[in-house]
Amino acid sequence: MYYAGHIFLLIICSNCLAVNIDRIDVPLMVEIGTEAVILDCQYTTKTPSPAGLVMKWFFNGPSGLVYQWIPPLRPQVIGLLKGKVDLNFKISGPAKNFRFIQDKKYVFLVTLICSAQDLYPKPNMTISSQGYILKQSVMEIKMNSWGLYSVAVTIEVHDDEINSPYEEFVCLLSLPNTNYTRNLTTIYYPGLMPTAYTAYEVQRPQHHQASGKVLKKI
Repeated sequence: MYYAGHIFLLIICSNCLAVNIDRIDVPLMVEIGTEAVILDCQYTTKTPSPAGLVMKWFFNGPSGLVYQWIPPLRPQVIGLLKGKVDLNFKISGPAKNFRFIQDKKYVFLVTLICSAQDLYPKPNMTISSQGYILKQSVMEIKMNSWGLYSVAVTIEVHDDEINSPYEEFVCLLSLPNTNYTRNLTTIYYPGLMPTAYTAYEVQRPQHHQASGKVLKKI
């Protein structure tokens, strides 16, 4: 027996400039009593935490409200799906503004800064060289009102610590309990005049998924 009803999504954003629904990924049909499914809505806004944002899911038309989320409040499940939704299931989309830069203000010293924004769950980030994680790096993590994390790792490297014409540094970003990883690599040349360099990404197999909700068995 298959679930033949339809579920609709409505996103309202008052007092904000724009909200765009980039993609809605839901199954066409679900058999009753089978595995859980994900209702995935990927959207973007012009500001990180716009005021007045409301997300609603409807079953079989506008009178069948089943889910409502008004950030930063906790989501609500109503009617048909009450008790059947995992409200703790969250996976962030690709990191925003993921970058790895060199800030060289002095001839003999460089500051490496790796940062990323809008992540969930709480991310891990490391800077390594020659396969070894640099323990002297300093990491700062902040969480916004939506529960999304920003992370930055900073480390100072002196030229006399480098014994070759150049040194390759890798920033690795990962999300615990997911297979989401990204990396950026930068090459530092000791002795160059003060300047700033950005990094490049080494492509490796990776998978990611935007925030969604898992439905328990109906």
